[in-house]
Amino acid sequence: MKIIYILLTRTNTLFSQIVHLLTKAEYTHAAISLNNEMTCVYSFARRYANNPFCIRFMREDISHGVYARNNGTPCAVYALTVSDIAYSNIKNQIETMFNEKQSYRYNYRGVIANYLGKEHKFPRHYFCSEFVSKILIKAGVLHTKKSPCMIRPMDFTQMTQMKMVYSGNTKDLMSFPRRNIKEVRKCFKTITQQLLNA
Repeated sequence: MKIIYILLTRTNTLFSQIVHLLTKAEYTHAAISLNNEMTCVYSFARRYANNPFCIRFMREDISHGVYARNNGTPCAVYALTVSDIAYSNIKNQIETMFNEKQSYRYNYRGVIANYLGKEHKFPRHYFCSEFVSKILIKAGVLHTKKSPCMIRPMDFTQMTQMKMVYSGNTKDLMSFPRRNIKEVRKCFKTITQQLLNA
């Protein structure tokens, strides 16, 4: 068995602020990581911090860009236990998409439709939580009646198979692997072991 991680954040971008204002959602962005140090976090996000119109599938660096503003971005990390086969499936899906990243685009219409309660699917177009949920559903580790294009970042917090292992901000999240001890790293290790032994 292995663990994958879902990173939920709320940046101070205009879009994130509007979503937060209208929905009161604590988190407005979702990404997926294959390791607990968050060194490889994947999602559909801004390629350049100051350009809201250039959104691509990418490997995000949560220590820079929009995440580094205002002394860190509010975030939470959820862990999901998966089989070795499912983990390989997820890893292969992400690697394939990353190798073909130029052919993927952000689903602008889809994210607007989502918040209007409507579905809008388009080949090779995704918004953040649509991408994460589709990867998990295709790997057979996420079971939901919702279409991926109707899933929002906050939905992951309500999924029973998810276990929250961190809540705080991205600055502290990135600093804990470089400290000698500490509660957050210890928490990751303890909960990961509990999930694997369950």
